[in-house]
Amino acid sequence: MRVELKRLQRELGIAFIHVTHAQDEAMALADVVVVMNEGRIEQHGSPREVFNHPRTEFVARFMAATTSSPSAASVSRCARIGCGCAGSTATPTPAGASPPS
Repeated sequence: MRVELKRLQRELGIAFIHVTHAQDEAMALADVVVVMNEGRIEQHGSPREVFNHPRTEFVARFMAATTSSPSAASVSRCARIGCGCAGSTATPTPAGASPPS
């Protein structure tokens, strides 16, 4: 089905919104991924950008669910961006805000 959807998009030259909870599907089909949490946009960007550079603890944990070791992946990615979920007492940076200096 993914191949067919991507083929239709290319052939027709259209944009479409595909709503899914299947991360592998979103990563395979999307040019832009939007991760939402309780109706609020946590992060948007290319699939690679969102996966490699999560801006919040929620995004890191959500994206890590596709790896073989979710907690290890989320902790290492979050530690890089300093969101505070790697066992520190720091507060995660809200979506769209700059982390404290």
